[in-house]
Amino acid sequence: MTFFAGFVLLQVTSCKKLIEVDLPIDKYANKTVYSSTSTAMFALTGLYVSIRENVIPASITRTSGELADELRFWNGTYSDYGMNNAPTADFFWVPTYQKLIYGTNTFLENMELSTSIPQASKNIMIGEAKFLRAYGYFYLVNYYGDVPLTLTSDYTKNITIGRSPKADVYAQIVKDLTDAQSLLSNEYLGTDLTSVTAERYRANKAAATALLARVYLYNNEWSRAADEATKVIGDSHYEILDDLNQVFLLNNNESIWQLQPKFGTDGSLNTMEGQTFVPDNSGLPVYELSPFLQSDFEPDDLRNVNWVTTVNYDGAPHRIPYKYKIGKKLDNVPQEQLEATVMLRLAEQYLIRAEARAQLGVLNGANSAESDLNIIRNRAGLGNTTAIGQTAMLDAIFKERRIEFFVESGHRWMDMKRTGRINAIMSVVTPIKGGTWNSDKALMPIPASEILRNPTLHGHQNPGYSEN
Repeated sequence: MTFFAGFVLLQVTSCKKLIEVDLPIDKYANKTVYSSTSTAMFALTGLYVSIRENVIPASITRTSGELADELRFWNGTYSDYGMNNAPTADFFWVPTYQKLIYGTNTFLENMELSTSIPQASKNIMIGEAKFLRAYGYFYLVNYYGDVPLTLTSDYTKNITIGRSPKADVYAQIVKDLTDAQSLLSNEYLGTDLTSVTAERYRANKAAATALLARVYLYNNEWSRAADEATKVIGDSHYEILDDLNQVFLLNNNESIWQLQPKFGTDGSLNTMEGQTFVPDNSGLPVYELSPFLQSDFEPDDLRNVNWVTTVNYDGAPHRIPYKYKIGKKLDNVPQEQLEATVMLRLAEQYLIRAEARAQLGVLNGANSAESDLNIIRNRAGLGNTTAIGQTAMLDAIFKERRIEFFVESGHRWMDMKRTGRINAIMSVVTPIKGGTWNSDKALMPIPASEILRNPTLHGHQNPGYSEN
């Protein structure tokens, strides 16, 4: 049995709701896995599990919040990440390449070889896999810069691939996403790939379009970013919810893509974000919002009421992230599945289009940067923006993104970098934390173990970091 077949079967045991295949592990091999739609879906589910278990959501949110100016420990101190002293240990390079990228490449190769799966089913599964690969590469390129662009499962080739320029990686991301757009359904499909489901655990056409809008924004392709965002905004599957407390609930209409929760070892059944930020029975919060973030909320902002809460511990109040409200399972209290990690949501599309329109000079009036920005502000209980002129409008959008996406999927860290503001902000923030800032710290170090494994990477560590 191949490595990937074994990996998939081990991973999917925690993901039974997505797929209803239950056969003995030792009866599988690649030919069997890719012989039918149902068994291939079993393999595809493993890719989603690899994201949830190994790659992006809670670890990106937590570590990015520390790297930026969003989080500190409850006692007012900062971690090594928080003082921008990134350790040489792996952040998410290894799990992303070994689990998601390798797994996706293997899946795509085997799907192309399969002759027994109907083409319509193959198209949808290939579209989902390409979307997932694009998502993984998007975070790799934003945290490490130039990265190896591996598009095969051939290990002998992969260990000789050097770092590809960011532009080439982004070109592949765009190709994967445009391919996914053409292959995926508008609907959220069940595991039979024909029935429609209310669950938003798997990518559809809107998910690919939403991520493509983000990619175009990050690459200063303003018209394309606005166009892709408009497609999602105009999709009747999605709406901006009036109640902020519904935005992170399971299967809500603002979510474009969510991750299916898993049972924790303690019986928890919601999100890792909730388990990370909501105190357990001890009442001890691990993290609180940094004073830099707390001071940026405007008076009367409902996000400061609904997405932040105060817990009292050790004789003092602590303001903690509260987008996800269900934490670890409390003693003798069964958990109901009510929340799911939101990976893509409609509010981002409005702010993508607002920024793109501002860059294009479409500032005020109907169908403008102003009108898009005000939709998000008004939902938060705030008045219309008072920004006048392009610079002021872009500043207002940057701040709105800071508040709307605080402690969520690394948005703040990446926003500071892509807009060229990171040095100005972090050179002030990091000394207050107790560290020292230099521009090299905007990128993470390539793990030394990967440089040792791939000689082509030797001599190409990111500036400021050791290869040992």
